[in-house]
Amino acid sequence: MHKTKKLRMLVLLALLLSLTSIDTGLAKPKKKKEVPTGTPILWERPTDISSRDLYPGPGGAAMRPDLRRITFVKE
Repeated sequence: MHKTKKLRMLVLLALLLSLTSIDTGLAKPKKKKEVPTGTPILWERPTDISSRDLYPGPGGAAMRPDLRRITFVKE
């Protein structure tokens, strides 16, 4: 009895695996990816660093955190 149940499960598993591997043709065809043109640039030398304000950081003054609600607890 135990061998029969095991055999049935094995056949069922094989059947399910074979059905899932069948290509039904319903999948959308994949588009070919476009190949980017040009030269990739990771970093570019800044043109005029002396005119930049580096203190506020990358977000500038608009991204500065609001410190009015900060409470100093202890040192």
